[in-house]
Amino acid sequence: MARSKARVVIVGGGLAGLSCADHARRQGAEVVLFEAAPQLGGRCRSYWDQSLQAITDNGSHLILGANPALLDILARVNEPSVGGLTAGHPRFPFYDPTSGQRWTLAPNSGPLPWWMAAPERRVPGLGLWDHLRLIGLALASPPQTVAERAKGWGQQHQRLRDLILDPLCKAILNTPPEQASAQLLGRTLLRILGRGGRACRPYFAPAGLSEDVIAPIERWLRAQGVRLDCGQRVRAITRGGAAVPALANGTLNLAAQDRLVLALPPRGLAALVPALSEEAAALRYRAITAVHYRLADSIATPEPLLGVVKSPVEWIFCRQHDGATLISVTVSASEAPPPDLAAQLWPTVRAALALTEKTEPMAARVLHHRNATLDQSPQGLRARDHFLTQAQNSGILCCGDWAESPLPNTLEAAVRSGRRAAKRALSPRNLGG
Repeated sequence: MARSKARVVIVGGGLAGLSCADHARRQGAEVVLFEAAPQLGGRCRSYWDQSLQAITDNGSHLILGANPALLDILARVNEPSVGGLTAGHPRFPFYDPTSGQRWTLAPNSGPLPWWMAAPERRVPGLGLWDHLRLIGLALASPPQTVAERAKGWGQQHQRLRDLILDPLCKAILNTPPEQASAQLLGRTLLRILGRGGRACRPYFAPAGLSEDVIAPIERWLRAQGVRLDCGQRVRAITRGGAAVPALANGTLNLAAQDRLVLALPPRGLAALVPALSEEAAALRYRAITAVHYRLADSIATPEPLLGVVKSPVEWIFCRQHDGATLISVTVSASEAPPPDLAAQLWPTVRAALALTEKTEPMAARVLHHRNATLDQSPQGLRARDHFLTQAQNSGILCCGDWAESPLPNTLEAAVRSGRRAAKRALSPRNLGG
C-alpha cells in the first residue's frame, strides 16, 4: 500500500463514514474516525431487543445486485464471500389482501429486460408497455411528481399504481406518489429493473446488519491501523497544530493540514457548522415504522421477502434466529403509529405468509423512525441540493446516504458518498499540492 503524508479525520461512524475511511486508507492516508454512539454503523446496525429476545436490525434495508459499491466493499473486506450476506433469487413475490391474489416479478438473468414481455414474469393484468412506463419515469422533468407523470397512463393507471407503482415508490423513496420525484424514482428503477436479474438479486443479512455488514468493515479497518474511537461525541472543532487529533470535553483539536470529513446527517452537520443552520432547518424528513414479530417456533415461510399491496403492510422480511422465526414489517412514509399497530397488522401478515389462523406472535415490537430519510419530493431534493452547495461553498467535506444526489437515501448511496468524500479530501488541491 502506497504511503501518503495525508491524514483524514472523519466525524461519524455510519456506513458513509466507514466507506470514507476504507477508501482513504487504501489510498495510503492515515485515518482517524470519531463516533458518538458506543458502536459503529449508524442506522445500518443491529441490537439485542429485550422484548423479542433476539438480535434485531435497526431498520430493514434491502440490498440488491444494483448496489455495486456496497457489494464491492464487502467482497474486499471479507473474501471470498460477499461479506456475511446471503444471495437470494431475483424474484419478488407479491400478495393482494383485498383479493387474495398472488404473483411474482421475475426478471431474467441477462442485462436486457426481456422478462417484461413474459406475462408469467410480470404484474398480472399489465402489459409490456405498462412495465416500460416505470423505467420511462426517468425521462420526467425535475419538477414532476410520480402522480403527475402517471396521469396520462390511460385505463390501466389505477391498476399499475396499486399493484406496482405505489409499493415501489414508497419502498425506494419513502414518499407517496403524490409527492415523490418521478425522475429520481425512474432513474433508480432503470438501475434495477432495466438491468436484468443480476441487478435485481436481493442479498440478506441472516445474522443481522451489524454482524454481516458493519463488523467485516470494522475488522478490516482496525487491521489496517485505522483509529476508530466510539463513544466520542464531537461538539466543536478547532485547529491548533495538534500532532495527533485529540478530543477533550467535546472539542476536537486538529492539525492545520488534517483533512476533515463530516459523515453526519444535516442536523448534526449544522450543529458543528452554525452557518448551515438555516439551510438544515429548511430540510424535511419522512418517517418509517418497523414492526417486528417473534414466533415461538421456527416455521417454514414462503420467501425471505414478500411485497404486499393495497395495505399498510408493505414489505415483509423473514429470517430464522435461534430456533425461532423473526418477521419484520416495513410501513413507509408513515405517521406516528397507534399503540396497537402490531395487533392491527398481524392478520394481514399472517395471511400474506399463509400461516394458520392459530399462529400468533409470542412477542412484538414497534419502532418508529421519525427522521428515517429526507423528503424525496422535487422540492425536497432542491432543498437538499441547496444545502450541499452551501456546505461546499463553506469548504465543508461531508457525506451520508442523504448526500449522494443521483440516488435516494440508501446503503449504496452512503457507500458512494463516503468514497467520493475521501477522494475529495485526498485531491491535490486539498492536500496543498
